[in-house]
Amino acid sequence: MKAVLALGRAAFDAYIDRAPRLGASTKGTAFAHGRRRRPTSTLYASYRPSPRNTRTGKLTSKRLVSLLEARKKRRRARKVYLMPGQNRRHAAQGSRER
Repeated sequence: MKAVLALGRAAFDAYIDRAPRLGASTKGTAFAHGRRRRPTSTLYASYRPSPRNTRTGKLTSKRLVSLLEARKKRRRARKVYLMPGQNRRHAAQGSRER
């Protein structure tokens, strides 16, 4: 599992409660919309898309889509194509020189 999208505080807390059992530190991890943490897999937090949160404007479709697009950009940015005999560090250094 590479990434987790926690929709709401309950989902966020459930994942954070599980992380120490996998050997990850969760010190200083607090819920906030759009927050990104990496206890084991990358954890993205969002308000739950409930009628109350959408009606009050706490979560708009624009905010949710923005979070998903940010996730997509990070995923694309991390893709590194390796040449035969090349390691990830070497490839990352080469991409910075361009």
